Parts: sequence; C-alpha cells; structure tokens
Amino acid sequence: MMRVSPELLQIFVACVDCGSFSAAAKKLQKAQSTVSMSISALEDDLNIILFERQGRKVKLTKEGEVIYSRALIVLNARQELINVAGELVDVQEVAITIALSGFIPDQQREFLKKELDAHINSLQITILSAESYKIDSMISNGEVDIAVIPAINSRMNYPIELKSRRTWFKSRLHIYCSSTHPLSQLTELCEDDIKRFRRIRLVKGMINNQSPRNNIFTDNIFSAYRLCAQGLGWCELPEWFVESQYRQGDTRLKKLSVSPIWETLEFDAIFRNSSKGKFMDWFIGMVTRKEPLNV
Repeated sequence: MMRVSPELLQIFVACVDCGSFSAAAKKLQKAQSTVSMSISALEDDLNIILFERQGRKVKLTKEGEVIYSRALIVLNARQELINVAGELVDVQEVAITIALSGFIPDQQREFLKKELDAHINSLQITILSAESYKIDSMISNGEVDIAVIPAINSRMNYPIELKSRRTWFKSRLHIYCSSTHPLSQLTELCEDDIKRFRRIRLVKGMINNQSPRNNIFTDNIFSAYRLCAQGLGWCELPEWFVESQYRQGDTRLKKLSVSPIWETLEFDAIFRNSSKGKFMDWFIGMVTRKEPLNV
C-alpha cells in the first residue's frame, strides 16, 4: 500500500510556490540537499516524475501539475482536520504572548487594548515588540503565539509552518530627515537624490534583506527617530509618530517631498498553522474583521 508523508507533500508544494529548490530550502529552513532528496523520495513513492530537470527554475511535468493540485487539497484538508479537532477539545489558554509592531498607530493600539481588557479575564497576556527579524522563529518555537507585523510583498516569504491573515491595522508612512540634513536644503527632490545619502532603516517584522553597507539598522522606532533627528540619515517613519513628537515640542524633523515605496503600510497577523484555543480564535477574528469605526 502506498504511503505518502505529509512532510514530503509540504516540501513539494513549497518548491512549486517558491519557484526553485534553493528558495524552498530557505523558506523551510532546510538544506537544499534535503529538499532535493525529499522530492526524489516523493517521486519514488508515487512512481511519477514531478519536475522537468532543466534550468534553475522548477517546471512541473503534466503529471506534476495534477499531483500539485491534489497535494494542496490534501494538505488543506489535513490542516482543517487538525483545527476541527482542536475546537472539539475546547482548549482554554492560560497564557498568551502577542508581538505588536511599533508602526501600529497609538489610536489603533488603544482600541486593541480596550478589546483585550474586555476579553482577557484570568488569562495572562504578555505583549512584546515585533520589530525583530527573528519573529518568525519565535512564533515557530512557541516563544510568541501571534504577531501583528507589516505585511511583506509575497506571502510565500512566510515559513511554511506559519499562517497569515491581513488585518485592519494601517499606518501612513513618510520620508523624513533632520532640518539640518543636506536633503532638507534641496527645493526639488527625486529618488536618486535620497539614494546618495545614508538611510536609517527600521527593521519591520521579518524583513531581512541585503542592503547598502552605509545604512543604519535599528529595531526600535524611538531609536530610528532619534538617529534621524540627529542628522545621521533619512528614514521612513509613521506619520502619527512624528506628529506626536511634534506636539510634544520636538520639531527637528522635516517631511521630504519624495513619496515612500508604500505610502500606507498594512499589517498581517502571523501565527502557527495549528489548532488554537478560544482566545486565539477570538483575537484573530477581531484583528481581521472589518475595520472598526473611528480608529
């Protein structure tokens, strides 16, 4: 009787979704040789050639296309079964750790706090900063139960064991520099102008890419603001945060006329792709429903 491991199916689906064995290996945090051996093992189990071995990009055979569509059905059904089983067990969490991005506006945070206060009862809640490129591994190993982070371009970039849902959180971004910075003296600006100067990059969620060496990285929104105000470079910052500092008398930053890549930052809720308890189900539903009024 033929037995196909769900893990082999997950690796196969990741290879197709990522476009290459190497990209799938990176996403799955496995060695490329392990991914290649797993695909070979799956082909042996099924007695089917799944990929055409040409070039770096993967290309499914006709049989592979059929298996891919069926594999998605099997994996989704398996996860649904796990979720239903979890609901039947009626799990009530004792403690939950939530990681929130510092990019989330204060008004939206206050709404979230009120919702939490009304639902936590005796539940112990820990809230951490989500500005860490290790946030995905922290969720995977159970250090964090759920994180709300800036949405990345492709959901294929999330590890396969994690699930993402788009939330109603939003934050407007602008590019700022110190009023003493050379950029602030230019009357007309274009993207090429700002690329000549050092950038202060605030690490957002799981972003961990290669960038110019003269960039300054920080995982703290206050540090990014302070470095920018000191004239060490330009920075994409949330409009609400800069305005709050302005109201407190700190007027050192100047908004530049160049638009950021993403003028409105959206956020994803990231959590483990496994059964959840009552509070987690409520929290995910609350942050992904229709945007609340006056928030």
